[in-house]
Amino acid sequence: MRRQGTRTGHAAVVAVLLVASALLAGPAAAQDGGWSIDAFDVVLDIQPDGSIQVTESIRVDFGTLERRGIFRIIPVRFPLPPDADVPEGPPDEWLRVLDLDDLRVSSPSAPTDTELERPGVTGRDLSIRIGDPDVTITGAHEYRISYRVRGALNEVDGAPELYWNATGDGWGVPIQ
Repeated sequence: MRRQGTRTGHAAVVAVLLVASALLAGPAAAQDGGWSIDAFDVVLDIQPDGSIQVTESIRVDFGTLERRGIFRIIPVRFPLPPDADVPEGPPDEWLRVLDLDDLRVSSPSAPTDTELERPGVTGRDLSIRIGDPDVTITGAHEYRISYRVRGALNEVDGAPELYWNATGDGWGVPIQ
């Protein structure tokens, strides 16, 4: 695959993801309450081998609410489209599974212990608990989460396509 790593291309991907994030965040808003996501920036870097290096910068404000951290829920199992070449077996087994690895989490002010749960909440997610179960935090914190994804590129009319929900829909609080 030929990679075109122009700044304009990266900026366009980031701009599209930010707009999509704002549009997709609306329905999940105000379900958990008491805290908010003040910024959610995502950079996707498509590697020569077709994998994607994802870097997320998430700024949260817990206010006076005592929390132990955040959960990042990432969909990793998707039904195959009806016109796809599918394996033998019942349709509920026809899944496209993304491989996520090389997970790294950092924060200048919050604990970043991680615990992975596969499958996550819906059975098709990877749930990442970030924080120390024995330490509560309040106020504003920023988390930087990076990981590599394999199997996310589609082929459409012979060309690679990336369709990626940058924020996911598992937050339950507003993304400002």
